Amino acid sequence: MKQTPTVTPPNPVAVTLQLIPILAALICLGYYILDWQEKFAKLEQRQAATTAARQQLEEAQKSTVAAEARLPEARAQLAQALEAHRDDLEDIEAAPDFRESAKAAGLKVEEFEHKNDLYALEVRGQPTTVWNWLV
Repeated sequence: MKQTPTVTPPNPVAVTLQLIPILAALICLGYYILDWQEKFAKLEQRQAATTAARQQLEEAQKSTVAAEARLPEARAQLAQALEAHRDDLEDIEAAPDFRESAKAAGLKVEEFEHKNDLYALEVRGQPTTVWNWLV
């Protein structure tokens, strides 16, 4: 008669103790993967922000180039406006002082202070207001 070997069932405590390091390693691996996922998400956000900033810089450079291209025309317009202003000033300076002319004509000229620096001129009994830049 042959004896069949008896198989003893594994000890559940021993099996559990053998699985603990494996489970701990899996948990650590999971945390490691989550940490790297967060790092990659932050990296992608930074790259997106950098790309957006680069596009804004390129647009600003394009608008700057366009503004620089319009600069000579704007300078020419400004020079024309200044020349016209000079001509107006020369005309005003060359014009006789209306107050002196009015006094010489025998009209009553009355000066007063006003927030807009107006002059009052009475012509044949009717008051007339004249802006001081006409003077």
